[in-house]
Amino acid sequence: MAPPPSPTMLEWLSRPTVSSRSTLILGVAVIYSGMSVLNNNLLFAWLSDAPFRHWVYLPAGFRLIAIMLFGWLGVAGIAIGQT
Repeated sequence: MAPPPSPTMLEWLSRPTVSSRSTLILGVAVIYSGMSVLNNNLLFAWLSDAPFRHWVYLPAGFRLIAIMLFGWLGVAGIAIGQT
């Protein structure tokens, strides 16, 4: 008899365990804060009017997608990534 297949990443993240939820929250936080640094310091630094005010802000799109895909876990990740 063959062993059961190992779960895919999406199946593992959809399980209601503490480790999968905390991994998802931490992943969203790291991606969001990394996108903020990339956007503010590297790509569009020349488009800023004042400190913390930019004409192009790519992480806003990631916020929308993270909340639509992950719900409250996405909100928690974004809140941690902003600090």
